[in-house]
Amino acid sequence: MKCTKIIALMIVVLVSLSLGSLALVTTASSQVLWGDVDGDGNFNSNDYALMRQCLLGMISKESVAATADVDGDGKLTSDDYAYMKRHLLGMISVFPVEESMITPTPTADIKGSLTMSFNKNHADQGDIIIASLNIKDIKDFAGYQVNIKYDATVLQPIIPFGDDYLPYGNLTPAEPGTLLAKEEFKPVDIVFHDTEIGLLSFGRSYLKLDAYKNSGNIETTGSVGIIRFRVLRVIPTKVYFKGTKILPSGIQGTALYDFNANQIMNYDIIQPNTLFSQSDSTPTPTIESTQTPTPTSIPTSIPTATPTSTPTADINGSLTMSFNKNHADQGDIIIASLNIKDIKDFAGYQVNIKYDATVLQPIIPFGDDYLPYGNLTPAEPGTLLAKEEFKPVDIVFHDTEIGLLSFGRSYLKLDAYKNSGNIETTGSVGIIRFRVLRVIPTKVYFKGTKILPSGIQGTALYDFNANQIMNYDIIQPNTLFSQSDSTPTPTIESTPTPTPTSTPTPKLGVFNLVVDKTDAPVGDIITTTLSIKEIPNFSGYQATLKYDPDCLQPVYSDGTPYDKTSAAETGSLLCGRYSPTDLASNDLESGLLNFGRAYMALNTYRNSKAPESSGILAKVHFKVLKPYTKPALVDNSLLDNDIEGTLVFDWNGNIVTDYNVAQY
Repeated sequence: MKCTKIIALMIVVLVSLSLGSLALVTTASSQVLWGDVDGDGNFNSNDYALMRQCLLGMISKESVAATADVDGDGKLTSDDYAYMKRHLLGMISVFPVEESMITPTPTADIKGSLTMSFNKNHADQGDIIIASLNIKDIKDFAGYQVNIKYDATVLQPIIPFGDDYLPYGNLTPAEPGTLLAKEEFKPVDIVFHDTEIGLLSFGRSYLKLDAYKNSGNIETTGSVGIIRFRVLRVIPTKVYFKGTKILPSGIQGTALYDFNANQIMNYDIIQPNTLFSQSDSTPTPTIESTQTPTPTSIPTSIPTATPTSTPTADINGSLTMSFNKNHADQGDIIIASLNIKDIKDFAGYQVNIKYDATVLQPIIPFGDDYLPYGNLTPAEPGTLLAKEEFKPVDIVFHDTEIGLLSFGRSYLKLDAYKNSGNIETTGSVGIIRFRVLRVIPTKVYFKGTKILPSGIQGTALYDFNANQIMNYDIIQPNTLFSQSDSTPTPTIESTPTPTPTSTPTPKLGVFNLVVDKTDAPVGDIITTTLSIKEIPNFSGYQATLKYDPDCLQPVYSDGTPYDKTSAAETGSLLCGRYSPTDLASNDLESGLLNFGRAYMALNTYRNSKAPESSGILAKVHFKVLKPYTKPALVDNSLLDNDIEGTLVFDWNGNIVTDYNVAQY
C-alpha cells in the first residue's frame, strides 16, 4: 500500500544488533579474509560453528583454514572463537591480527547532533509541554529510533484528538516532524512503548532507500518527532534518552541510520535539562559525544545483545518449514507450518520466506472465506509464543509483489518469561496458508535478505536473554508440485488447521455517508455523517472526503475551522479502551479531507470478544459560504485498495474488501 498514513496498519518493529561487516584485509599480493574457516570467501555464522566443532574435537585442526587464527598467535584456541563471536555481534570491526595492517583514514566531516528540547521548562499542573527531537548536520540521514524515559507519575504523553487530547497507548506513534515526511519514499513508524513504567520507544524511517538516495534531496537538519506531555505534578523531573534492551545497538538510547541502511555512529547527543527545577533559571543543554565504532546495518528484527554464556556441546535444535501436502490442484489451499525442536531458552523468532507470487498467494482466514495478505498481515500464530502474560508481539514487513514474507513473533516480558520456569522449546511458531494459482513445480524457502541482516539463511531465533541463537539446523521444504515426487512432504505442524471445504460469500457490509442538508443558506452548518453497518470485527477506517472549498468550510461543532491535521469528530464506534488513535492529512486549498481512526491495541481488542460492527464512525461539519454541491467520498490516488475513497480494517489489521459504499 502506497500511503503510509493508513492508520490501522502501524508497524510494530523491534530493533536488534546486526552482524558486523566482513573483515577483508588487503595485502601487497592478495586479499586475506580473516575468520573464513570454511574457505568459501565469506565470514559468517557457518565459520563460527566450524570453529566450535574444531575446539570440541569434532573436526581436526588441520582441516581448518589458517585464517581461523584471528588473534595471530599461531594457535587455534578459544580466544579465536571468542573474537569471532564478538565480530559477528558487531562488538569489534576487525580482528587482532588485522589491527597492525589497517591504517585508519580520518575524515573532515562535521560532527552532527541529535537534540531533545522542551518548549518551556516551567509549567503548572494540567499544562501541556512539548518535547521536540531535532537533528543537525547528520549526513545521509534516512531514519532514527529512540528510547525516552520519563516519570509516569509526573508526566503523561498525549496526542491531539480534535480539540482535546488522548493518552498514549503502547502503540501510539510520535507526531512527525519536518523530516522523514516525503510519501514517495514510504516513511514508516516504529513503535513500542511501555507507558506504565514511563518508557517511550519509537522511530521513523524511509523504506525506499535507493529512491531517496538517488533523489539528491537528502535531509540533514530539522525536526524528526514531537511528543506532548500533560503535567500531572509539578516537581523536578527528568526526561532523557535512555539505553534499554529494546534498542541494544543504540548509543545512549538513540540510533540514527543513513540511506545505505547503516547505523550512524558519530554524533553529539544533547539531553534536556531537569524540568520544573526551582534553581534552573538559564538552562544549559548537556552534550554527550558518541563513540565512533564500525557502523552496523539498519536493524529490523527482534532485539539481540551480547551473549554472556560460553557455547557448550548441547544437541543442535532445528527450525523446520513443512507443508501439509506436496500436490494440489489450482485453487486449493496448502498450509506451511514453521516448527522448532529442542531450541533451548527459546523466546522469539523472525524469518524471511521466498515464494513465486505467480504460483502461490498467501491468504488469511476471513469468516468462511480468505483474504490475500497485505504487506503488514501477520502470520497465524502457532502453539508457542502465545502466552499473553509475556506480551507476545508480531513483527511484520512483507513485499507480496515480489513474493517475500518477512515476519516474526517474540515475547517482550523476557524476565517474567524466564522466571516462570515454563520455557518453550518445541512446537509450532507460525502458520502460512497459500492459495494455488498455478500448478507448476515451485519452491518456498527461507532466504537471507537485507531485511534480516543478522539472520542465518533467512532465519533468526532468540533466547530469553535477548541473545540470538546461532547453532541450529534449518530444514527447508521440498519442491512443491514436482512431477517426480510421488511422496508428499509430511508436515510437522502439531495443530494443523483443516482447509474449509466450502467458501460461501460473506454477507456484504455497508459504509454510509449521509449529508443532512442539500440546500442550506449562507452561514448555516451542514453535517456529514459516516457510519458502517454489519462489518464484522471492525477496528478502523480511513476516508477521503471531497468538497468545494469556495462554497464550504470544514469546521468543528463549536465553529472552529479545520487545519491540515484536524481529524473528524468521533461517533459511537472506536471509543473503547483499545488505544484509539486519530490521524489526518487534509488539503484545505484543494478541498480534500483525508482522515481516519483505528484501535492500536488489537490483541486486547480481539481478546475482549466484543467486536464492533455497526454504528457511527464520525461527523464532519461544514459552514456554508456559497450555494454548494454535497461533499462526497472520492477515490484516493495514494491508496491501492480503497473503495470509493474508503479503507476499512478488521481486528487482525487486515484490509476489509467485502463491503459497499452508499452516499446519500
